[in-house]
Amino acid sequence: PVIMITGYPSVETAVKLVSMGAADYITKPFNVDLIKVTVAKVLTMRKSNNVGGETSSGEAFGSLDPDTGAYNIQMFSGLLDNEVARSQYRTHQVSLLVLQIDKFESYVGKGGAAAGDQLVRTLCKVINERRRPGDVLGRSGSSEFALLLPETGREDAEALGHQIRKGVEWNFTVSAGIANFPRDAREPEAIFTTARSAMEAAMQRGGDAILMPK
Repeated sequence: PVIMITGYPSVETAVKLVSMGAADYITKPFNVDLIKVTVAKVLTMRKSNNVGGETSSGEAFGSLDPDTGAYNIQMFSGLLDNEVARSQYRTHQVSLLVLQIDKFESYVGKGGAAAGDQLVRTLCKVINERRRPGDVLGRSGSSEFALLLPETGREDAEALGHQIRKGVEWNFTVSAGIANFPRDAREPEAIFTTARSAMEAAMQRGGDAILMPK
């Protein structure tokens, strides 16, 4: 596996380096502890991906969701890890927006799998039309997407979420949850869990809403 070092820290840089075959990347200036953690993570991923046979770097690290073109959850999780590490070092905020189609099972029950697939593609299209350069979209469930928002506070994340929500309301509704580093959580997994929990709370309240921790 290849780990690259760059002086241009951003999610866009990460995407470019991974597309070139890098397993991970480290930004300048860096410290020894960060190098050790990154190397250990990459070796663990390599060992896991090689169980049952060799995989190419593209298969292991550059995968996209075939139905929507968004990053799959494995790739997205790696980018979230990198962005949180970058934000910790450079004292930036980062927000995560998790969105899900309300009553998705009902749509599938009435219209079949094809109808569900169309709703998912529509939501993905609306998100892509409204997200900013540098924002990263991943598919995290059958009708769920996660949007990584570098250097973004909770209020701006909420405003973007409402733009997306209004962009689909003519067809269906969505619920969303927001989590912010460092305000709501400090570890990537906890950030994702917090955002998803807020989204689930919005759905339980009837949907078509965006919530975040108090």
